[in-house]
Amino acid sequence: VMVGDGVNDSAALAAADVGISVSGGAEASMAAADVYLAKPGLQGLVELIASARRSRSVVLQNLALSLTYNAIAIGLAAAGLVTPLLAAVLMPLSSATVLGLAMKGQVGLPTRAPAIRETKR
Repeated sequence: VMVGDGVNDSAALAAADVGISVSGGAEASMAAADVYLAKPGLQGLVELIASARRSRSVVLQNLALSLTYNAIAIGLAAAGLVTPLLAAVLMPLSSATVLGLAMKGQVGLPTRAPAIRETKR
């Protein structure tokens, strides 16, 4: 991760795995960065890291749930304990569960204007 706000930081921001430009910085640094912190100061960076940790946790939880569900479902189907109709009903329920857990990860996020904006390369 590279955090910068000046023209001299532009090359490093572009080369970094994640480039973060801070509000009030030069246009060149904002154009080169992957993420733009809309508020001055580094508080937005703290929020960005907290949000990334929450997102990673939700992704790992959903991955574990999906793998567990599919392993159980494949075992039951191979044993002939699940009819095609039951499998057709359970599959959307699995997807809805994963979607619900992903939405749960957004609970508690601020409703005001975001302090973080992604820029496009």
